[in-house]
Amino acid sequence: MKNNNIGCFGWLVLLFCFGLVLAYWYIFLIIIVICTLIYWIYSVNQKKKKSKQTNSPKIINAQEKSSKSVQAASVDKDHSLPIEKNSDNEFQDPNENIQLSSNLQLSDILFLNWLNGKDINEPVPGYIVNRFSINPIVEKKKLKSENYVKEGSISWRLNKLKVPDLKNILRKNNQKVSGRKSELIQRIQNNIQLQKYVDQLPHVFELSDKGSKLINKYNLIIWAHSNSWLIPPKEFLPYIDSDKSNIEISISLHEEKLIKIIKSASFNDYYEFERYEDYLADLYDKLNNEEKYVEHTINGAFLDYFLINSLNSRYYFEPDYYDTFQIQSKIIDLIQKIPEMNDLILQGAIATFIKDYSNILPEYVKNNSEQMLNALKDAINLSPQELHHKRLINLKRYITFESTEI
Repeated sequence: MKNNNIGCFGWLVLLFCFGLVLAYWYIFLIIIVICTLIYWIYSVNQKKKKSKQTNSPKIINAQEKSSKSVQAASVDKDHSLPIEKNSDNEFQDPNENIQLSSNLQLSDILFLNWLNGKDINEPVPGYIVNRFSINPIVEKKKLKSENYVKEGSISWRLNKLKVPDLKNILRKNNQKVSGRKSELIQRIQNNIQLQKYVDQLPHVFELSDKGSKLINKYNLIIWAHSNSWLIPPKEFLPYIDSDKSNIEISISLHEEKLIKIIKSASFNDYYEFERYEDYLADLYDKLNNEEKYVEHTINGAFLDYFLINSLNSRYYFEPDYYDTFQIQSKIIDLIQKIPEMNDLILQGAIATFIKDYSNILPEYVKNNSEQMLNALKDAINLSPQELHHKRLINLKRYITFESTEI
């Protein structure tokens, strides 16, 4: 009975609603039309937004930058950017260890140079395996057996003592303790019987005549291993007999490589442009070549300023304060080293930058040389915070982007 009552009540409610629809049908029709229109507008906007996200770069703020990079690396490892090399300048690839002769590899030269002056009883650290792509225990025995290295002479062992230790020996023998390290060593050798101090001297490796000749021959390779982190040492081998200095050879190789990657305009190489420019600026600074130093410093600064390394990427990483401060420090160093810097020199450097990178620069950079000059002046005259704020304004003015919450 109870269920029948509920059923009857339900029918009464439905009849009442149906009556309302018949009486006020026009109101219900308007509501349906409005709801349909709202749904249609929402669907169109969603399609536009999705299309924009696919074809346009997104801005990611500085706080999101690191987490987004980690996510991108885990999702698409094949397209992740290479990891920056550390100060030890390890080999980029173990395969870079090439054969120089029947019994010598490139790693033999580098390890021999590392071994020179090291304590004989000092354990060879495990990182040597990665750094030189060798077994250090076997290599150590090989270099000793082939007479490339020997136990150091007393003079060589004295040279490995610190100045306070040398002075202590002189003081105990009533000798003068003033002078440079070389003078202290000479005084000890001339005035003191060293036999009673031999056991106190460090037992270290010293290059034999054969080893010294080898190191001298491959001096360029050793220099490149310590100073060239963009091009592997093996690429310097054809120049070991060159009359040019190590720096001049390195400049030639790096400029040649930079021209190639600019022409190829491969997105995977974009991150390297600034590194090459900064490295070349440093080398030209050491050669006191002001024109080239200015040129490569300006190139590196603008590559960073306009986020060139983010071109053709789905995301623009919105630069943080530190990134802008780095740009400003380059320009400040430039101005301090070349006090006679003026607008004419800067305009020439800007023109060179646009010419060198014409095939990859977007129009908003190519057509704004005046804005670029103003950016350099801002780096000279504004505080770091003001420069960063103005840089963000300029980027948002010239780059078409969609500000998106990630």
